[in-house]
Amino acid sequence: MPSLPGRPCAHRGCTALVRGRRVRYCPEHQREEWKRQDSARPSSTARGYDPRWQAIRKRFLTDYPQCARCGAVASVAHHIVKVSDGGTNDYENLQALCHACHGRIHAEQGDSFGGRDG
Repeated sequence: MPSLPGRPCAHRGCTALVRGRRVRYCPEHQREEWKRQDSARPSSTARGYDPRWQAIRKRFLTDYPQCARCGAVASVAHHIVKVSDGGTNDYENLQALCHACHGRIHAEQGDSFGGRDG
């Protein structure tokens, strides 16, 4: 299969070429874009991940130390139904995942921060 032709980075004035269907920025400007997005994102506490959640997360990952998808060491307690969509912190709504699998899930869902995870 032929490769896609390169196109200019989406950052104004950058002449670096990028390739790929979902790639918009060269590596240097992609880091800047992530920083820009992070600066606009509310803190974890403002998003509902308070000390109570941290205790639940720690206990859950102790009880379920392996990624449910690939079997690697789990580092993320993933909400199956997002808290913002009415999900809870109950174990039935959590899934132990490694960082890479967590990123894949959010990328597949089209979440803006998923791509960075893995």
